Amino acid sequence: MRVHHRMMLLSFDGNGNLTSEESRHLVFVLASDTTSSNLLSAAQSESCQWYLHQLKLFKSDIRQGKLGKTAQFWMMNYCNCVWTLLRFHRAVKENNLDLFLTSMRMMLFSSDHYACYLPVYITLNWKTG
Repeated sequence: MRVHHRMMLLSFDGNGNLTSEESRHLVFVLASDTTSSNLLSAAQSESCQWYLHQLKLFKSDIRQGKLGKTAQFWMMNYCNCVWTLLRFHRAVKENNLDLFLTSMRMMLFSSDHYACYLPVYITLNWKTG
């Protein structure tokens, strides 16, 4: 998963989206040291906001298939499934019912496999009385 994201960011950066030295510096500082002060300084920076907006548009182009069917497959299927499973795992570990239900809904609508095994999961894990 990390390799896929790095390849996507390299492709994004290769298109000249990180032209500002300030935005490049802020993104790399934030990636290496995710403290609240670094996050605040990045959130207040116009160049970083512009960069994140461009990244959102780039991901949207991938989802729409403008950059090829392979990239679209990886973004739509693989990445979305992995993020859904990670959210589900986080919800279980943190005992977060809202996140649990949201990730469960996402799994149900993304695949028939999850939908057919949901009753089994509920029977085995949710004991009442």
